[in-house]
Amino acid sequence: KREYLQPVREWEVFVAVHSHCDVGFTHPPSEAAAIHSKNLDLALAAISATRSWPEEAQVKWTVENTWQLQNYRRTRAPERVEQVVEAAKAGRIEITACYLHNHFEILGTNQLHRITWEGEWWKRRGVPLTSAMLSDIPGATWGVIPVLASAGVRYLFMAPNNFGAPFHRCDPPPRPFYWRARGGEELLVWYTGDPRWAYIEGARYGLLEGVEAVAAKLPVHLAELEGSGYPYDAVLLQVAFDNDPLQAAPAQIVRLWNEAYLVPKLRIALPSEFLSELEARYGKAFPVYEGDWPSWWAASVAGYPEEGARSRRAHRKLEQAERLATLADMVNEAYTYPHTSLDEAYDDLLTFDEHSGLKGVWVAFRQHKQAQATAEGLAYLSRPLKAVSAITEAAAAGVEEKIPRPKEPSVIAVSTSYQKGPGLVRVDSAEPIPELDQDPNWQRLAGHFAYEGLCYLGYAQDVPPFSWQDIPVRARAGTAKQPVLGGKALANHYYTIELGDGRPLSQIVDRETG
Repeated sequence: KREYLQPVREWEVFVAVHSHCDVGFTHPPSEAAAIHSKNLDLALAAISATRSWPEEAQVKWTVENTWQLQNYRRTRAPERVEQVVEAAKAGRIEITACYLHNHFEILGTNQLHRITWEGEWWKRRGVPLTSAMLSDIPGATWGVIPVLASAGVRYLFMAPNNFGAPFHRCDPPPRPFYWRARGGEELLVWYTGDPRWAYIEGARYGLLEGVEAVAAKLPVHLAELEGSGYPYDAVLLQVAFDNDPLQAAPAQIVRLWNEAYLVPKLRIALPSEFLSELEARYGKAFPVYEGDWPSWWAASVAGYPEEGARSRRAHRKLEQAERLATLADMVNEAYTYPHTSLDEAYDDLLTFDEHSGLKGVWVAFRQHKQAQATAEGLAYLSRPLKAVSAITEAAAAGVEEKIPRPKEPSVIAVSTSYQKGPGLVRVDSAEPIPELDQDPNWQRLAGHFAYEGLCYLGYAQDVPPFSWQDIPVRARAGTAKQPVLGGKALANHYYTIELGDGRPLSQIVDRETG
């Protein structure tokens, strides 16, 4: 009889070794930073020690985010930092572009764009940043595509820790795929194939145990991939754990495996090497997808509502302070723009909004360590709130110096908007302001409308962008007040917000559709 034997697929398995960064989850933030700095020291030593090994077995190290690098360059000698730069240029270390693994859905616009800023420090030293890696979080909002693409990122590596999340159960796009934004920007995306193992999946197939374990587990996995219709002859496996020390075992296993077996070929690699080679071979076959990829983990912010509300307030106030500082820098030659203070405040907020949640909600080895983690984590929120007050006060003073003094009592409406137009003007005050109480165009509000004390709402017409407008305050005898906030409703052209008795909000009505 005749037997038909199919040719063996000549698989190449790329193995990317890294350590997953969880700020405040397994250790307090300061200890997590120390772990990842130590890993970079160990990576440099391991790269040097394996230089004489076969190319495919030489140690290569992937740095999951630039928060690790920022801590490293602040705690190591310049010559040590330069060694990391040279190793990255030589293709032995991959520096990925994102600052941290954030809940991107809750970030403000300026804050979202800051996720690539630390990477610019390394790019200016000649380090290529072509990839981004997001581990653990089971999704990333659509808005990250243009942000990463504008920073030169081409490849996105997702390790979605799904558990009960829908991505792996809802017919996900085949790997890899192009993820396209509304503006046409694209990222080539690879995601790990196991919803439970995620970035740990390489360990599942024996890459931390030994050649015998790999021989027993990896061929089964490859056969399953082939049987599922995966059409390519290369696959990526990530090997990482939470805040784990550098693992040298995968390199040794790859070396021994390739000495013993011809197929599949194992190779220690950087993630970008995998996708760039796969794209060169098969790029025209990859599908293109559009749409959002929301992360259900962002809902975890509801677990600490008070701090979550303070964080959102800090997002808004920090952006306002940044705009006001820009205006002060434009109009006042003596004003010094607070680059460092703004950078530090944004970095702190990005760290607080990192996916590990409120720092201190972690695997506690000791009670005093949990208290330390909570205190360090809350400092990432308290520092920006203090900085915002100082930045705003100094910027407002810088603008005020350049505003001509009006001849009559006035409120100066300062606009940091990019467009000319009308808008509400809010004046916060600890005490009542008699002149505004007597002007029918101003309305005093207290309670849930004011964070502290009380506030006044008025209206400005046609304030120039990044400028100011003088609004004279006039007491008009016998004139009934025309409240800005009419009764229990606040309305503009699009919406009416109705307020309830004893609670801030009753409903929001779309005025066009009802």
